[in-house]
Amino acid sequence: MIDLNEEDLDDALVSLLIEHGLGSRFPAPCNSWKLHTTQSKETTQKCIFEGRQLVDEQLNNDQLLLEDTLLREVVKRILDACP
Repeated sequence: MIDLNEEDLDDALVSLLIEHGLGSRFPAPCNSWKLHTTQSKETTQKCIFEGRQLVDEQLNNDQLLLEDTLLREVVKRILDACP
């Protein structure tokens, strides 16, 4: 039995092995690995996208507060520098 999910093998190395004959010799585990890798990448991309959306939404919600805080700090520093 062949296990392509070994921790010693990174995705690039496994892909290279599959391209250079492993895929034709052991199609079932190679296809399974490709499917699993594709699903993992899609899940990761989805999580990243959703995380970015949450951050963007939070920044939009906090924009006025952030602008007000920044303005007060700039004014305070100017007044401290030029009393």
